[in-house]
Amino acid sequence: MNEQLQPLKKPTRSGKVRTGTQDDIVYAHIFDAILEQRLAPGTKLSEEALGEIFGVSRTIIRRALSRLAHEGVVLLRPNRGAVVASPSVEEARQIFFARRLVERAITELAVQHASAEQLSELRQMVKDEQACFARGDRGAGIRLSGEFHLKLAEAAKNAPLVSFQRSLVSQTS
Repeated sequence: MNEQLQPLKKPTRSGKVRTGTQDDIVYAHIFDAILEQRLAPGTKLSEEALGEIFGVSRTIIRRALSRLAHEGVVLLRPNRGAVVASPSVEEARQIFFARRLVERAITELAVQHASAEQLSELRQMVKDEQACFARGDRGAGIRLSGEFHLKLAEAAKNAPLVSFQRSLVSQTS
């Protein structure tokens, strides 16, 4: 698991350095590792190992895993620990169906509300994603695709849809 996760102070693959509370930073690193498929479905997420990797307490790890579980990305198993979620084929179909419905609404709202700056940022994100896939960096391409859909949701200016989209994007990675 060490090679799939990066320590707190290192920049992400996109070159950005994470900022925020320790909880937010740990959550974001684990979320990105799952989104980029560096942590595969079914991977056990040991609180102790994660605490060592990030240099934080198990309490912080527990809170990050709880947030991820709330989004359906991680499964918390009593007395057995956390694992990266591994939905069944039927669950995956349902998640993709829900995502198509939510994205239609998001797109319609984004067309109405997006600023010129947001549109420019979205265009650049598409170019960056295409570049990742062109050079064979599938993990980064998947992450950028997810980030694009989240930025599009933000441009829609509807907080509940942003929340739904975040959960759906993470579950479909």
